[in-house]
Amino acid sequence: MVRFKSALVAVLLLMLQCPFALAVNRCTIDGKTVYQDPPCPGTLGTVGEEIADKENQRRVSAQQEAQRAAGQRQREEMKASFDAAIKQMANYSVAIGRGIACDAPGTHEAYRRLVAWMDAKGLTKDYMPVATATIREATKRQREGITPDPCTEVRAEFARYPWP
Repeated sequence: MVRFKSALVAVLLLMLQCPFALAVNRCTIDGKTVYQDPPCPGTLGTVGEEIADKENQRRVSAQQEAQRAAGQRQREEMKASFDAAIKQMANYSVAIGRGIACDAPGTHEAYRRLVAWMDAKGLTKDYMPVATATIREATKRQREGITPDPCTEVRAEFARYPWP
């Protein structure tokens, strides 16, 4: 029994002199290797926790990428819709200008419908000057004979035009 107590005391003394003997974590702190019981600073804990965190990071990154891609698609769709509206506004304006030059019936109604359509699309504030200038230019070109269609054809086309 005395030997057992002596051995126990010797082990306890060794443990007090070498605290890292029971340490389970080998860490590098300030360039030095240190053995300690608690996890090393900056680690996540267990390997399972680290794997779970990496998976979570991948999932979050994938969600963020999907959101960025959806936002980009939405911006592209909005731009395409806007570009189509501007092109349609120009077509309406040219048709009205040519109709005015050829005294086509219904030009006032067509202009009123154009303005209402532009209001609905949110274009009136910024693009009304463009539409007006396009109407004036188309009127001038038709009157000067720069356009290829004679007024008889312009009036017939104006009557069939798909106004908004």
